[in-house]
Amino acid sequence: MAPKEKKEEVKSENEALLALIEQQREELRKEREAFMAELEAFKAEKVAVKEVKASKPADDTKAANDYMRQRVTVRLFKDSGKYKGDVTVGVNGVFYKIKRGVNVSVPRFVAEILNQSYEQDLLAANMVDQLEEEYEADAKDVLEG
Repeated sequence: MAPKEKKEEVKSENEALLALIEQQREELRKEREAFMAELEAFKAEKVAVKEVKASKPADDTKAANDYMRQRVTVRLFKDSGKYKGDVTVGVNGVFYKIKRGVNVSVPRFVAEILNQSYEQDLLAANMVDQLEEEYEADAKDVLEG
């Protein structure tokens, strides 16, 4: 194969890779938008939970257990895509099935688990964004180099 043909083939492969990267980036952007919409839905609830945590009993185990068993209302984000199914939370062999898009009364400890899960999802989304940016920069360096 002639050097010119090889160069054109490599250029064509690079363009295909760039198109694939852009497609994956768009998919990640859409997932991030859905995730950010869920973040907005949880912000109001999280503020309320923080206020309640401030009044949380400190060392009294019975009072703390009573506090965690109090019923609170949660509403999980719902769309027609990734966030359309019910969420199941299991604690010590007891499972709670939580319907998305409606107000549901659950024990406070279930709400806490949902909040912790949400926080982990947010950390993961931020890490994906960071790694995506690094991957894109590395890919451009390789393609331009």
